[in-house]
Amino acid sequence: MGMLRCAVVVLVTAGLVFPPWFVSGVAADPNPLIVSKRIEADLPAGLTASKMVTAPDGSAVFVVGMHIDRIESVITGSSVYKIDPDNGNIVASAFLPGRSPNSATTGVAFDSARNRLLVAMSSDLFMFAGDDLHLIESNFAWDRSLYALLSDPTTARIFGLTRGSSESAPRVVEISAVDGAVIGEVNYSSDVGSNPPYQWYATQRLAIDPTGTRLYALPEERAEMLAIDLTSMTVINTAAVGSPDGSIALSPTAREVFVSDPANGVLQRYSMTDLRPMESTVLEGRCPGAMALDAIGDRAVVGNPCGGNPLQLFDPVTAKVLSAPFDILSNGMALWMSADGRRLHALSSSGVAFAAYEIQTREEVRAEERAALPLPGAPRRVATSLSGNTVTITWRRPANAQASKVKRYRVTGKPGAVNCTSKAPKTVCKISGLVAGRTYAFTVRAENARGRGPSEVSDFVNIPGAPAVVTPEPAPPVKPEPTFS
Repeated sequence: MGMLRCAVVVLVTAGLVFPPWFVSGVAADPNPLIVSKRIEADLPAGLTASKMVTAPDGSAVFVVGMHIDRIESVITGSSVYKIDPDNGNIVASAFLPGRSPNSATTGVAFDSARNRLLVAMSSDLFMFAGDDLHLIESNFAWDRSLYALLSDPTTARIFGLTRGSSESAPRVVEISAVDGAVIGEVNYSSDVGSNPPYQWYATQRLAIDPTGTRLYALPEERAEMLAIDLTSMTVINTAAVGSPDGSIALSPTAREVFVSDPANGVLQRYSMTDLRPMESTVLEGRCPGAMALDAIGDRAVVGNPCGGNPLQLFDPVTAKVLSAPFDILSNGMALWMSADGRRLHALSSSGVAFAAYEIQTREEVRAEERAALPLPGAPRRVATSLSGNTVTITWRRPANAQASKVKRYRVTGKPGAVNCTSKAPKTVCKISGLVAGRTYAFTVRAENARGRGPSEVSDFVNIPGAPAVVTPEPAPPVKPEPTFS
C-alpha cells in the first residue's frame, strides 16, 4: 500500500511543467549542455514502473512494473521487462512469482559477470537470465526483508541491505550468485533511528570503491553512512548524514563519495578514504529520488519523484547548472548515467516508463543539426527591374526553403564585384552604382547552416547611357640618355 500511495502522488504532481529558462526561480544563463530525448518506452497497459537497472555498458535496461488493481488499490503482482535502449522495444519479459502478490519490488541489480538479473520482493529473491529473462533460481528462505541490491562488476560479488525485525538486527549481507543464499553479513546497531518516509523510491544505497575492497552503505535505519571492509566484513568507519532517505554514488576519479540529503536539500561530498565531509551543493526538490554521476564527477543529476522540479544536469562541486531542465514524468524515480556522461536513462512511474537521453555540447548539437539539413534548392523566377543605375533583383524562395531552413540569400553581379545580401525570408535586393553602358547578369543563391545551394541567374540587364570615356594621361617626356665621350 505504501508504494501505491507514492505512485498516486507522482501522478498528481508529474504534470508540473517549467519553462526552459526557469531555474530555481531565476532566469538562467544559456547552458553549455543540451539534453535530447532519444527513446521512449511504454510498459503494457495497467502497469506502473517501480524499479530500473541498466547494464554497466548501457546495452540493456531492465524495468520492473507493478500490476495494480485501481478499484481495490492493491498490487496484484509484478513483472520484469528487458528494454532495448536503442529503440525502446521490449525484447523479453517475465512474471515475478512472489509468495505474496501484494508485495512490491524492493531491490533490483544486474550481475554482468554472469549475465543475470536479480530482483528482490521483500523476503523473496529471484534470478533471471539476462538474455531472455527465464527464471534460473528463486530463494524464499529469507527471514527478513531485503530492500537494496548491488552487483559489483569488478569483483562479481553481490550485496544487499536487510531490515531489522524483532528477531534479527539490520544487516549488510553478501549473497551467493549460485542460489541467493546469505554467505556473509555485517551486523550494525540501529540505535541512530529514523523513520524514512520515502523508502519505496529507487534510491541507490550501496556502492563499492574502484578497488573492490570497500563497500559504502546508506541503511534506511540510520542517519549514517557505513564504510565496510570487504575482506573482514566489518564496519571500519561511519559518517553522519542529514537523512537516510538519499542516494549514494562514487566518483572513481575524484575519489569521493556523494550522498544526496533530501531532508536538507543538499548533495554532500565525502572523502572516499576517511569519510571526511567536504563541500556540499544545494539541491532543489522534496523527494530523494535517485542520483547519477559520470565517472569523473563533473556531471550529476538527482531525481525528484514527487514532482515540483524537472531534471537538470549540474556540476556537483560548484552547483553550476549545466543544462536547461528536461522533462520526464515523475522526474526520475531511477537514473543511470554512462561513465563518459553522454547518456542518461531515466525511469518514470506513470505514462512513459523509460526514456533514454543523449547529452551533448551546444556545438555538437549544432553540428548534428547542420549535417541533417538538406542544402537549399535554387531560388526561382529571378527577375530584375532598373531605375537609373540601380537594379532591383527579386526572386521566389526555393521549393525546400522551409525544410532546409534558409537563413539568407546572396546576390552577385557580373562583371565586377557587385553584390548584396538579403536575410530570409526577404526575397529582394538592390544594387546601386552600376556602370553606365555595361551589361550585367545577377546570380542568386540561398544559404543555410550547412552551406550554399545551387544558383539561379537573371536575364541580362543593360545599364543605359554611354560608357564613360577615359582620357589617357599623356606619357611623361623621355629624357635623353646621357652620352659620354
